[in-house]
Amino acid sequence: MTHPLSDLFSYYGRRPNQFFLHELQEMLCPAPDSKSQPRSSTLDFNTSRGVTSADGTARASYSLQKSKDGNNISLQVSIRSGVHTHETNLTAVRVRSDNLFEIQSLTFDNKKEKLGHRWEITSVLGFIGKNHLQKICEGRVPSPHEERGKFGKMGRFWSRCLLDNPHQMMMPPY
Repeated sequence: MTHPLSDLFSYYGRRPNQFFLHELQEMLCPAPDSKSQPRSSTLDFNTSRGVTSADGTARASYSLQKSKDGNNISLQVSIRSGVHTHETNLTAVRVRSDNLFEIQSLTFDNKKEKLGHRWEITSVLGFIGKNHLQKICEGRVPSPHEERGKFGKMGRFWSRCLLDNPHQMMMPPY
């Protein structure tokens, strides 16, 4: 059994857009759960896959690459349904020898993300891993995200209000 991501996070001395390699791997390459379908291909670094819908109207592909020297991570996801194409891109560079990576740019379904809020970035990366990459590995074409719920205006506002380090948050006395 793996520990929750929040227990393993080390928040001190890090910017909101900096993540350790194991954190990026846990968010982008999630382990299969009981609700997911069996994967037809593996989901890990240095893999790529493409899939087309049964009727041929929708296509999706991804490429998740880590450079040979281990200093760069890049992700490209393309989802095409009808005439609309949604592109997701990520570039990250290693900034410390203990595998701390800094996200340089993040585009989520054609929208450039702000890199100033850890919890917003974490929810975006988790969604990319669970919805986009996992479904492509299952042989299905994923749908792009919708601007509501945690990705709507209120959801993003609340995730921006959270402190960068949850250990500093006041817990209500019970």
